[in-house]
Amino acid sequence: MSERLHLGIPCRLRKPLSLPGKSCHLQLSSITFQNPPQQKESLHAALESLGAAFDTGDLDSLYRCTVALVCADGTTKSVTLSSANTQLHGLNTDTRGFRFGYEPEIAAVIDFFVGNDGTLVDVGANFGYFPLYLASREAFRGTVHAFEPSSRGLKDLEKLVAGFDLGDRIRIHRCALGDSSGDTEMFLSHSDGLTTMVASMAGRQEKVVGKQTVELRTLDDFSLPRIDLIKIDVEGAEALVIAGGLNAIKTHLPVVVFESWASVDDSGAFAKLLDCGYRFFVPTWKNGESHMTTSIDDAVDPMKLVLVSFLDTERKNLPERANIVAIHSERVDAVSSTGTQ
Repeated sequence: MSERLHLGIPCRLRKPLSLPGKSCHLQLSSITFQNPPQQKESLHAALESLGAAFDTGDLDSLYRCTVALVCADGTTKSVTLSSANTQLHGLNTDTRGFRFGYEPEIAAVIDFFVGNDGTLVDVGANFGYFPLYLASREAFRGTVHAFEPSSRGLKDLEKLVAGFDLGDRIRIHRCALGDSSGDTEMFLSHSDGLTTMVASMAGRQEKVVGKQTVELRTLDDFSLPRIDLIKIDVEGAEALVIAGGLNAIKTHLPVVVFESWASVDDSGAFAKLLDCGYRFFVPTWKNGESHMTTSIDDAVDPMKLVLVSFLDTERKNLPERANIVAIHSERVDAVSSTGTQ
């Protein structure tokens, strides 16, 4: 077994996006994806917004939410969206699960590995949390390529990018990525975050509400001139995306962050990256007992993220759902030499 490696990187906990205007519909729709304490908070908030809507007669507000962006100069821009996209509940920092922002471990990895002139490829961008997160960074002048095939997520992504005037930094691609080009069928869920083109993954969802035919491309089709980090969250199709981007990966050696489900066979993702010279890490924090935890809520110091290496054969020891950070050996050595361990 290779030596266990710990890479420490800063976690800035920057939260440029927020939900200053929530809706009863969004609060209720997010309850399915929350633990009991969060459900209680969301229910109380929904009842408050319901009462306010009836007091003012503004019943449309039950289905509208406001997404705000804090700009580098301290000003705020706001865009009003339909609250149909349940993934927007991830901006609700009032609940415990999101008080540090949405998936802060991925945000920290993006902050650390994508320079101010770098390129992020976000596959499965949904409404664009990570593209907006990076593009709104004060010194960032690079490029984000956001891939999103779902019509609802795409609509919100386009509206937010235009409303926040970030079109010069975020390029939107209206397609799914896989290991071939053509058309593919997407299985639509009651949650926009569970839309998938993998039939076995669709079968494990709580409810499939329909299907949508979308354009399918490979990452290699785009011949991007620079890639610093690829984030892949496509509900079980991560291995297909990697297979269709091997030329880009071998050329640019980007950090690859992908979602992994223990119940879905994604051994192909690990195998292909391993063949390209990558090592695998799981994002963790130190808890009160000096052990490692994957939950920032249990962290002694939320500002310090630790990437702990593991072998692909050890995936079974991780939680059912895990965010995996794959770093090429050359970049691992570079990070290690900076003294961040």
